Amino acid sequence: GSSARILAYGNVGRGFRGAADLNLVSSFLFRQVYEDGINVISSPLEQSIAFLTRNEPRTSLNVLYERRGIFFPDEQNFVLRKFPSLEVGFPYRPLGNSHFYFNTETSLSGVARRDASITTPFFVERFDLHPGVEMPLVRSSWLDWSQHFGVRETAYTHSREPQAVVGDTLNRFSLEYSSSIVGPQLEGELGRWRHVVEPS
Repeated sequence: GSSARILAYGNVGRGFRGAADLNLVSSFLFRQVYEDGINVISSPLEQSIAFLTRNEPRTSLNVLYERRGIFFPDEQNFVLRKFPSLEVGFPYRPLGNSHFYFNTETSLSGVARRDASITTPFFVERFDLHPGVEMPLVRSSWLDWSQHFGVRETAYTHSREPQAVVGDTLNRFSLEYSSSIVGPQLEGELGRWRHVVEPS
């Protein structure tokens, strides 16, 4: 068998920052025999993630690779992979001169899953669009109260029948609403420590 561990991070230019935490092993049995430490030997979980990100006041851009695996001694393994994945976000910003704030998140990903009950094609496309509007009703030093309305559209190029994954598209559409109330901050100092309580 074989195993590899890669841990890296740093700036890669043009405002991008990169990070990678990759932990790959060929089998659970190999890990039990050759790895050090009871936590690593006994854990069936394997997670690898790598990303490039650039966050600015008006936009957020992320490119992601992610792989999650659960390995069992009887070789009934579960592997979930997301690559390539491109995520773009626009944080809350005012809509003109109104009291409304708009934000949106969107992503385009290739996903795959392999286990005893589902084996997808190597590349299943997933498109997600998630815009929202927030309206503050009360903004004061003692109370913040806001309403959020949003929609979410998610489309997959494949769907699941009872016994197989087929090439029929799958679409999910949802409406969402939330209300947020944040009360006044209560502060107290106990010696060198300051305690802050903010009910929400």
